[in-house]
Amino acid sequence: MNKKNFIHTLFQIGAVKFGSFTLKNKMATPIYIDLRRAISVPTFLSAMASMFSVSADLLCGIPYAALPLATALSLTHNVPMLLLRKEQKGHGTKQLIEGIYTSGQTCFVVEDVIVSGESILDSIELLKSAEISVQEIGIVVDRQQGGVKRLQDLGYNVHVLCNITEIVEELVREKKISAEKGREVLTFIQSHSVYP
Repeated sequence: MNKKNFIHTLFQIGAVKFGSFTLKNKMATPIYIDLRRAISVPTFLSAMASMFSVSADLLCGIPYAALPLATALSLTHNVPMLLLRKEQKGHGTKQLIEGIYTSGQTCFVVEDVIVSGESILDSIELLKSAEISVQEIGIVVDRQQGGVKRLQDLGYNVHVLCNITEIVEELVREKKISAEKGREVLTFIQSHSVYP
């Protein structure tokens, strides 16, 4: 799937929303990317997974929105998957990292949408505690608010399928949204960086 088709499919399935929304970090935003909708379109989920290349021993989706994509990546690339928990269960094995792994292995981490990169870094710390190293990170949509630069500044190789500018410009070009709406969104993104 090429980038143009990818963006149009995102829009068609309602994964790109315009209006007034609040992000996890409490920031108000005129655009929201809801990749959870992709779980209802398995052919698209599979196509998305094939757009990444994975060269690591393991892969892991950031809990919880990226888990369906991580599963698709695991099946597409035949790479074992780990599941991270946000909180420790009070029963069973009480593991924070589920799956089969050994210390010294490498892990490809995948996230659906990045703003600051905070949840990715939290997950990487958890993996590091099990002596699993992370160098490669896959992002479906970069909101261009500093998260990717933050990860790159820390030495990670970050692979992004598309960013907000590409999405907005394509939707304006194809007259799916007005040029005015496009300018509003891009002005907001440019003036709301969360990382210098």
